[in-house]
Amino acid sequence: MLISTIYGANICVDPGTVNTSIFVNKKGVVLFQPSLIALKSNGSVLAIGDEVKKMIGRTPENVKIYKPIQNGVVVNFDLAKTMLKHFFSKVFRLRTPLAKRVVVPLSTGVTDIEKRALHEAIRQAGLKNVFFIEAPIADALGANIPIDEETGRMIVNVGGGTTEIAVLSFGGIVTSCCVHLGGEYMNQAIVKHIKRNHGMAIGERTAEEIKIKIGSASRIPLEYMDIRGKDIISGLPRSCTVSSQEIQEALAEAVEVIIKNIKDTLERTPLELALDIMRTGITLTGGGSLLKGLRKAVSEATGIPVQLAGNPLEGNVLGAGKIVIDHNLWKNLSVVAQEAR
Repeated sequence: MLISTIYGANICVDPGTVNTSIFVNKKGVVLFQPSLIALKSNGSVLAIGDEVKKMIGRTPENVKIYKPIQNGVVVNFDLAKTMLKHFFSKVFRLRTPLAKRVVVPLSTGVTDIEKRALHEAIRQAGLKNVFFIEAPIADALGANIPIDEETGRMIVNVGGGTTEIAVLSFGGIVTSCCVHLGGEYMNQAIVKHIKRNHGMAIGERTAEEIKIKIGSASRIPLEYMDIRGKDIISGLPRSCTVSSQEIQEALAEAVEVIIKNIKDTLERTPLELALDIMRTGITLTGGGSLLKGLRKAVSEATGIPVQLAGNPLEGNVLGAGKIVIDHNLWKNLSVVAQEAR
């Protein structure tokens, strides 16, 4: 397509596994809400987004919570459409289908069929002209990495459902890797650990709190946390105390997989670019990059300096936003947005 066709775009949408964010030119990020929808047993919508997060682990039997987008892929088309339409209605007046162009960061691990499903969900939700850009490009721009230079850069996005690793140079992706493992996998690892070692069942919400408060990817000063759950034998509520050391051990497998894929990507990287990365370092972004000690663990395993992006939670959509703000970026990038069809 011609670069000029993107010039009308002024909206960016990032429908993530955990959160959906919307960026509007001249306004910034105008929406950042959980990608969740709650339905009653009769199929009617009870709540969407922020309201649903408060309901996790507290819903009656006639209410179920769904995640219609997982690993960057639409797993329930109708619910994804309903959720996105709700989010769009909070930001735009959708009395008639919008002709505005919208830019959507897309994982490199998504297939053509999955891309078409996401495009159709966004289109039917009200935004008609959808353009996809590669997510690592958006990640790098959001982290203020000068990707249009010849110097090799590595960006690692540890998201809710996936971890995406890419080496960039001259405004394009040289090599990349997408692993279906992220923050939610870590939460489940904690749930399994508590059940196996403490005989207690906990919810995803509690697991998330444990990960944030005392979870780590490398050894940190010993900390303890009191948690509540349900005894798996008696079924009665009880509490127990967990340590940061055991949570680190519970997360070790996930951290090892992330590090292994970073190493594998580095091995596939051309020598000159790999040498650049030794100097420029590895940039971590995404919500999972906030795990304590992850920078240290990656740096020790690779021997390369590691830095955290300035706004890891919203970096993806902010990076895509830079493209709709500064159209000259397209002239310097070797990757051109693809119009979804």
